[in-house]
Amino acid sequence: MSSEVRGSVIIPAHDEGSNILRTLEPLCPLMSRGLQVIVVPNGCTDRTAELARAIPGVEVIELSRGSKTAALNAGDEAATSWPRLYLDADITIGTDAVAELLERLSMPGALAGRPRSRYLTVDCSALVRAYYRARERMPELSAHLWGAGAYALTEAGHARVGRFPEVVADDVYVDSRFDRAEITFGTTGAAVVRCPRTARALLRTLRRVRRGPAALAAAGIVEASSVQSGGLRVLLSSVRSIGALADAVVYAAFVLLARVQPTKAPDREWERDDTQRVAPA
Repeated sequence: MSSEVRGSVIIPAHDEGSNILRTLEPLCPLMSRGLQVIVVPNGCTDRTAELARAIPGVEVIELSRGSKTAALNAGDEAATSWPRLYLDADITIGTDAVAELLERLSMPGALAGRPRSRYLTVDCSALVRAYYRARERMPELSAHLWGAGAYALTEAGHARVGRFPEVVADDVYVDSRFDRAEITFGTTGAAVVRCPRTARALLRTLRRVRRGPAALAAAGIVEASSVQSGGLRVLLSSVRSIGALADAVVYAAFVLLARVQPTKAPDREWERDDTQRVAPA
């Protein structure tokens, strides 16, 4: 890899004071090599903006309204480099993984990309760990731009996406704009996804995740087939042992329960899991 790193990282952040420093730290060595890093706190009531500004070189754009897509668009307006990595503020991605992904996007034919993902379940309940073990046995679920909390676009790829629309599942929307051959996947390091610690929190997360693609399909923004991941066939094909079968049963139970939405929908536009968030000292 070359010493220079070309590109921008855009991080929308809504009350992410407990995570933002952990997310920004691996990016610091790359900023000295040319990487542009933009944090967009939106609708925040905590110290997210203050903490991000404390990192030399980080650009901070504050929005009063809590909206991830508005934050993505504001970051785009301020960004000056390509490719661009759109990174959730609660995701940690290593220095080498970022550099490799941006470099891969300079290859002919690549319009979009995403890093590998790794699920961190060390502090999670047994049911949550079983769910993610089953998920990791289904490689089909990693063949899309969604799922890692991070995806990247070249300038030509972004032209196909256009301005981010007001949708919940921005990663699903972006993924639907590309063929598999146009997406490149990182091989170095991984984006670390901190999983919900409890079964209740995981179920809330799955219901939120399910609502986004369903709304996109209902509005005709994406085809319903583009938000399906293979279902029972993919799950069954992943079973190779008694342990894997038990994990698959847990996975299926969570998926079925997630289809039952609560009577009253949550009021927050940006609902998220808070079980992995601890206030900074």
